[in-house]
Amino acid sequence: MSLIPLISGLGNMANALRRFCQEYQVSYSTFDPAELLGNPGSELSIENYPNIVAIHFGGQGRLDALVRYCEVRGIPIIQGSTNVVVPSSNKIVIINATNLALPMVRFMLAFPAFARTISRGMTTFVIESHPKDKKDVSGTARAVVKALDLPEDIIFSARKPGEQVALGMPPDRYHAYHKIVFTGQSVKISVETEVDSLEPCAKGAILLAQALRHNQFLKPEIDARGLWVPPGLYQITDPRVMKILQLTTG
Repeated sequence: MSLIPLISGLGNMANALRRFCQEYQVSYSTFDPAELLGNPGSELSIENYPNIVAIHFGGQGRLDALVRYCEVRGIPIIQGSTNVVVPSSNKIVIINATNLALPMVRFMLAFPAFARTISRGMTTFVIESHPKDKKDVSGTARAVVKALDLPEDIIFSARKPGEQVALGMPPDRYHAYHKIVFTGQSVKISVETEVDSLEPCAKGAILLAQALRHNQFLKPEIDARGLWVPPGLYQITDPRVMKILQLTTG
């Protein structure tokens, strides 16, 4: 039974996910709060469609409506937006994944231990660059400074064309660029990451959704390997989430 993503959102990332689904012939549905919540007869549910996973790229109001809708129907959620308050749940799995490019997720798992080791006696600052329509600070940059117990005011967000050109980034196309710099003791160490399209995030969303769909069929009482993820709120880097993701991606 094939995965059916329930896509919530109308912005760039939600549309990129729709394009990815169309290109790779993945059937999907769109979450419309006004239409679905106003239609009690809409039985888009795990009981009828155990292959449904909701994927959210939108604002707070749409997320709150999606959680209410999915809790009633037992549908798990992947939440990919920054600058929203993600509610917890004891009825469904909600995974907070503000970066769904899986190589970047693995980087974020490995990077903090490395950074804590080399940052002793050094000054750290973070630069991030995204298209100008991204108004908030990058979730990846926030995660980096949080992992190092540093304040967010060390992050510089480049949104002006001149700033982006100086970093070697094209102002006129999508990019997600991060540079973490450690300086001190006459030494400078820099780590750079760059994602130059939305496709890695769309692909990561589908792979994680497939892992969650498989998770629906695992019974916790017979799963001796600890691979079942019970209802609750998780970060994508949670070891339990990474285990079920590894089952799908290898």
